[in-house]
Amino acid sequence: MRMTLLVLALAIVGGCTYPDPTGYRVFGVEKLRQIKQNPKRHTGELLAFGGFVTDIEERQDQTSFRMLVQDQASSETGDASGDSSLFVVYPSVKTTVAKGHYVKVLGYIRESAVGKSLLGDRVGSLTLDAIAVYDAFTRYAFRLHPDEELFRKWQTGQPLAPD
Repeated sequence: MRMTLLVLALAIVGGCTYPDPTGYRVFGVEKLRQIKQNPKRHTGELLAFGGFVTDIEERQDQTSFRMLVQDQASSETGDASGDSSLFVVYPSVKTTVAKGHYVKVLGYIRESAVGKSLLGDRVGSLTLDAIAVYDAFTRYAFRLHPDEELFRKWQTGQPLAPD
């Protein structure tokens, strides 16, 4: 009888834990490189990427972070020089995102901000305005309220499919 109760209790506790989501399709480093070659063409496009957070800043109304995009099929991560670096802005501070966490983000490509480097070269910064963030370290997902239907589709593997 005790063994049956123990097995039942373990089954209940095991069923209450968060399962790993099977969806959350993301694009990889190669797609990011394509976008960086012609960012104007992709402005306003809905895309999703996954990678490791390298820097994070929280202001009173937003969380912004830089991430190194990683290919989902392999563990290949681009270098920190900027080739696979993506700046993400999420308009809320209610997240668990932290430096070193692996995250997946869904959002819209913003028009590139162009400036000059210290050497006088023209440089652009690619930014993703996130509507949803999944923190794989804590297994928590965050989304903007008006975009819940789009988030649910992404969570199940739609509407995006990697190249």
